[in-house]
Amino acid sequence: MKAVVRGMHREEIKAAIRMKGETLRSLSKRWGYEQAAVSVTLARPAFPKIEAKLAAFLGTTPEAIWPDRYFPNGQRRPFLRCSNREHSTNAANDNVQIGEAA
Repeated sequence: MKAVVRGMHREEIKAAIRMKGETLRSLSKRWGYEQAAVSVTLARPAFPKIEAKLAAFLGTTPEAIWPDRYFPNGQRRPFLRCSNREHSTNAANDNVQIGEAA
């Protein structure tokens, strides 16, 4: 049976930040990012630089917090990104030309 590697839960991270007297918003401001940047980082793998700063602030490594985002050696795992076109509500109709005779 394979051992499950578990990182920190989002609420554990938030509690650790609050225990150090900070908030997600205050860290975003201190580091020069938009106010929701740290919050977004907790929700999805969007900002590797913020992940590294947050890990250092908490006295650990990004791979310890998010083992699903990093290999054990600290290298970031690749993530597939969807283009905006794939999320378009009209993606199925994008190739249809209006006025084309059948």
